[in-house]
Amino acid sequence: MKNLRLLIIAFVCFAGINTAQAQRGTSCSPDQSCTGTFAAVCPTTLPTATSGSFYSETVTFYFPDTASFTVPVIGGTIDGEVDSVLVEITNLPDGLTFYCGTSGSCWFPVDALNRLGCAVIYGTPCEVADTFDFNINFTLAGTIVVPILGPVSGISPAAIPFPASLPLVGTLPTLDIVSVTSTQFLCPTGNGSTIDLEASAGFDQYDWSTGDTDSIITVGNSGFYNLSATHSTGCVIQDSIELFNLNAVATNDTTVCANTFFQLNSSGGDLFNWSPSGSVSSQFDNNPIILRGVTADQTFSVVVSNGFCSDTAFVDITIDNTCGLGICTACVLDTVGCGGTIPAVCQQLPVAIAGEDYEESFSFFFPGVYDLKVILPQNIKDLIQAQGGAIGIDTNSLPAFPVAEFYIELSNLPSGFSWESDQAGNNNFYYPNEHPSAQYGCVSLCGNSCDVAGEYLDFVVFIEAPQNIINVLNLAGPLLGIAGIDLPFQVQGNYLGIPVPITSLTFEYETPLVVTPSGSTNVLLGDTLTLEANGGFTDYEWSTGATTTSIDVTDAGTYTLSATDANGCVQVVEVEVTVFSGVEELNAFEKSLNIYPNPSKGNFNVTFDLAQNQNITLEVINLQGKVVNTQSVMASAGGNNLPISIAAASGIYFVKIQTNDGTITRRIAVQ
Repeated sequence: MKNLRLLIIAFVCFAGINTAQAQRGTSCSPDQSCTGTFAAVCPTTLPTATSGSFYSETVTFYFPDTASFTVPVIGGTIDGEVDSVLVEITNLPDGLTFYCGTSGSCWFPVDALNRLGCAVIYGTPCEVADTFDFNINFTLAGTIVVPILGPVSGISPAAIPFPASLPLVGTLPTLDIVSVTSTQFLCPTGNGSTIDLEASAGFDQYDWSTGDTDSIITVGNSGFYNLSATHSTGCVIQDSIELFNLNAVATNDTTVCANTFFQLNSSGGDLFNWSPSGSVSSQFDNNPIILRGVTADQTFSVVVSNGFCSDTAFVDITIDNTCGLGICTACVLDTVGCGGTIPAVCQQLPVAIAGEDYEESFSFFFPGVYDLKVILPQNIKDLIQAQGGAIGIDTNSLPAFPVAEFYIELSNLPSGFSWESDQAGNNNFYYPNEHPSAQYGCVSLCGNSCDVAGEYLDFVVFIEAPQNIINVLNLAGPLLGIAGIDLPFQVQGNYLGIPVPITSLTFEYETPLVVTPSGSTNVLLGDTLTLEANGGFTDYEWSTGATTTSIDVTDAGTYTLSATDANGCVQVVEVEVTVFSGVEELNAFEKSLNIYPNPSKGNFNVTFDLAQNQNITLEVINLQGKVVNTQSVMASAGGNNLPISIAAASGIYFVKIQTNDGTITRRIAVQ
């Protein structure tokens, strides 16, 4: 793997810095004791600043001359070395700025003699008391060497922020403009047609955009009102407020699918009252949700008020009962006993029978807040730590986060099967944080198939995740594991695919086809072996051309049976037959083998001769291929007698005896 040399390309740290500005701050002398294993900022908490007072302090940043890093990727690693650094400082309090060194440049090389840089943060902060978490950003760019692909150039700069804090104290007040009557909406006439605006106290001078200079003014027109307030320290702080005319505005008339969650919107006042209230998530919310269950056209009204006067808007909702309905239409939402803190399916699905029409539904639950427990590999933890926590997460797990929306996907169904959700008209999207009922969904499955019997159905929920979580998942790739989830997760854009635990859809045949003996079996040269299928099928077709339930074979080869059941499904079974020739021991064993009485009442004897001591395995198998009796004994040289007893229904059975030299199968009738 070639080494990656990254040139850290710069931001211009402080455009327009001049000698006069530099003289206002202190000289920039790096703290020689500042060190680290990858990079460091010293100090991480600067001395406290006072609002309205001049401030000047130095911060040091460090890079070791042997700085290198390794990023794991699919197919290998990306290795890099740092040979130069340029720095930008962001998120300082208003009124503070910075310069680097004596020239104002924030670039410095990294080698044994030049590992330290510094910046002076200075100015007069004009903000209220607070702690400001600012960042010193080392910006990286260059050419990287990627496994398999080789060198790749033109990589966009990627800033690595190192957090630090600057406490700010003082008596500088917050400037706020409030409506004395607690509304920003004006009535046409009468009470509420004027509003008193009051600015917070603590300032020496007030300058309104209206020309007024008092802290309280009376206005009667809509629009913006701006204020500049001057403090005794000389700091000027600004604020503004916008006033509106009361006017009820609501969602346009629209057509939606039946049973679909749909958000109503209203504005133009402070208070809202929707009707009919029983069909929405909240009667007094300005943006309520039409709940699942509306299947007929309906008119909604909203009364918008400011406490003095009101206005009314109407929304006509037309329900389309056909949209989103595919082949499957019997989705029944049943959430009894379903819920919790993790995704869950509320019901198990009945067995699907091959060739028979199937239509069933199940409900599922997804929490409005998802607690994503994650297993972070150690190398990813080390990388996050080396980057100063730049991706914004803890090094042990990812945080819980509210789920604004998710969509569902079902796959691995039998051919000919379809699925439909109760939100198909909304592209299978759900919005669990809008209302508790929206945390539930319903899926209908239907179809008719003759696929191979087995377990089917994969159910994945794609949730919209915060960007820092997506960043970690993309960074870790296949190395990351999600606790409690055995199936691999998926990332599609800003969506994280979570497999939902669900009992698989069991797909089986009403009458499975069985040929006895099954699998691989043996026949002695010159002998005849009967291959017999179970009943319950309308047609049988052997690879020999026979159409009977059984055939007699004497030759080696693969014998195939295709049988059609009453549902029209064709099942196929193969039997591999091997012919033993020139094997004296097996021939002698076969000649001595005797089963009596035959027919029997279920109690019979198996006698045979052996040339030497050996283990013998004996199985009694019915026509459906089920073993009803099995024995494994150490038989001795010479004559042997094995008494067998089976408690089984009358019919044809097969006695299969496995020796060291081969296998012999004989038929026996039970009366």
